[in-house]
Amino acid sequence: MPGCLEERGRKPRVRSASARLGKATAKLLPRNALLDTIAVSDLTFHLKRQIQVAVSRKESSWVCEAKDFSIFAFGESEEEAMRSFREDFATMWEVIGQSPDDSLTDGAIRVKRALLSIVESVERRGRRAAEIPRRKTRAKSQGIR
Repeated sequence: MPGCLEERGRKPRVRSASARLGKATAKLLPRNALLDTIAVSDLTFHLKRQIQVAVSRKESSWVCEAKDFSIFAFGESEEEAMRSFREDFATMWEVIGQSPDDSLTDGAIRVKRALLSIVESVERRGRRAAEIPRRKTRAKSQGIR
């Protein structure tokens, strides 16, 4: 083909996108991981719908973030950051999701509602999945409608 680089005896030069964009934007751009189950230790959380987890690289660490659940997990590799995310999700479930509303701050209640709205069932290894019972919110438990 006339005008082709190979025809003129030169090899095409391919530069990476990060090289073209410069060092300031050479970091990996964030992407979303979609999760419909979260398995950690002996627990598997079956979700009503997929959740988006923002995955990005910040300097020398990988970060997995889900703002609705107040989770900001990181690790030296993407796999380690995702493992940390799953562990944080399970901890939030145990510590916040299972606590009575009157023992939680307003922010923690928002996280609890987000957890209860997304988790359909929790399965312990070797046990059948149990559906999540609906819990009373602070307003209902105090007689406020």
